[in-house]
Order: sequence, then structure tokens, then C-alpha cells
Amino acid sequence: MAVPSAKAQVDSCDMPLATALGEVAGIEEDGVCSWKGIPYAAPPVGGTALAGPMPHPGWEELRDASKF
Repeated sequence: MAVPSAKAQVDSCDMPLATALGEVAGIEEDGVCSWKGIPYAAPPVGGTALAGPMPHPGWEELRDASKF
């Protein structure tokens, strides 16, 4: 399974960053931009609990990635 990645020039930590799954909003801490808690796979629920990772379906709204 390929892990979606984002290649971007970041002008500001406050600006949304576009990824293959949707936009994320990060945070600046001590002069460093970070994006936390971005899922790389769908949650393992129901019949998929013991299966391998499945691709995350993505999201429509801006995702808060300022905390885990």
C-alpha cells in the first residue's frame, strides 16, 4: 500500500496544506511547523480489525492537525 504524501512549499504554518486525502491545518511550535495525527489508513473496525491496513477514504473539511 502506498502512503499518500504531500510535497509543498510551506509559506506559513497557519495556511492549510493540501494532501492527497484532503487539506490539513498545522501548528507552529518553537519556530517549527508540524502536522500531527494525520491518518495514513482507515480505522481497523468491524470485520477489518484483524486485516491489513486499508486506504483512508480522505476527508472533505479542513482537518485540524495541531494535536495528536
